[in-house]
Amino acid sequence: MKYFVIADSTRVEGFKAMGVDGVAIATAEEGDKALAAALENLKVGTILLDAEIYERNGKKISAHERTGRYPAVLKL
Repeated sequence: MKYFVIADSTRVEGFKAMGVDGVAIATAEEGDKALAAALENLKVGTILLDAEIYERNGKKISAHERTGRYPAVLKL
């Protein structure tokens, strides 16, 4: 399993320099779509998520965490 970052382009580029895959987002809607896709990706063990997108999707993240399944979601 691997880390996956969803954030602005500066953060994503920084994580990519350390070998972490991710997607750069410019809008909240892009973040919502990227989070939904990452939650379904069986290769992802931990999602590192922009704070704004984390807060916007709090209910979805809480519901996912209650399942006890990977990936874990952490706020940047």
